[in-house]
Amino acid sequence: MSKQNLSKQDIWLINNWERARQFEDAMESARSYYQQLFEKGRERVSKKPEEPLRCVPHYLSEKVTEGDWEGCGGCVGFCKPKWQGDWDRWPPGIWIWNISLDELAAERGPTPTASIYLGFRKYNRTRLEELRKRLRKGTQRDPRWRDLNFQADDESTREPWFYYDLREERTELLNMVQRDDGRPFVNYIAKHVALVADLLTGLDDFLRLS
Repeated sequence: MSKQNLSKQDIWLINNWERARQFEDAMESARSYYQQLFEKGRERVSKKPEEPLRCVPHYLSEKVTEGDWEGCGGCVGFCKPKWQGDWDRWPPGIWIWNISLDELAAERGPTPTASIYLGFRKYNRTRLEELRKRLRKGTQRDPRWRDLNFQADDESTREPWFYYDLREERTELLNMVQRDDGRPFVNYIAKHVALVADLLTGLDDFLRLS
């Protein structure tokens, strides 16, 4: 066994063990609370019992290193059971990226985004272009979408996605989490999920294996 020296932080923990355990319990409670907010948002959007969305969380309250921020960071998906792609853990659907507690609380961090993620290793180019056209038409028709900077990826057919940045600052989102038992944050997440879900109406075939 390799020798391990105690750090100053280790010594502080040993000397304040009872207090540290209280912090440990509070961290676990805060993690659970944060994840439940997304489940509440899902419940608010899932009005059709025959087509309920499921919540697919990834590292929302666990540690997310800065090296992972450039990918999707801590994220959460809202997906219909019939939306099926190439990965069970990353199904097609409505995903919000870079929304973990680590990223919201960081002094500097990535901008959270709302997106349509297709979840396929490779997507048929003709179908992808048709989906782009349908989405573009929908965003131009609906006034709720006109002022959003809704973008496609780099035109690749590999794991394509469509997205827009959330406008609120990360500090404001974190403030929503803490106010009124998290209701402002639940309403905010539900609003964006419902907005993207409305845009996907009639497009189910694009989000499942043909």
